[in-house]
Amino acid sequence: MSYASNCKQLKPQVFRLFLVPFAYNASKAAVNSFTIHLAHELRNTPVKINSAHPGWVKTELGGEGAMMDIGQGAKTGVELAILPDDGPTGGFFHLGEPVPW
Repeated sequence: MSYASNCKQLKPQVFRLFLVPFAYNASKAAVNSFTIHLAHELRNTPVKINSAHPGWVKTELGGEGAMMDIGQGAKTGVELAILPDDGPTGGFFHLGEPVPW
């Protein structure tokens, strides 16, 4: 499981909403690309490979204005870490819901 952000979506409105350095967006897009490729390579194994968007979390990066506390931000990662054998792989998720790549 990898952590990503919806900042990586290649849409102009996302770039206007999140004034973050180019390297941050590029690294998140790279993590998501790697997730897709690794999930494909491991598709015939029991290993599940997914990407999680934790949300806007009150951390040093997220700041005090963020909407979620650290426990809420961890929820998606925990859910993906304990997926059942028939759980999804190769997806991008936030709070139990698929998120568009």
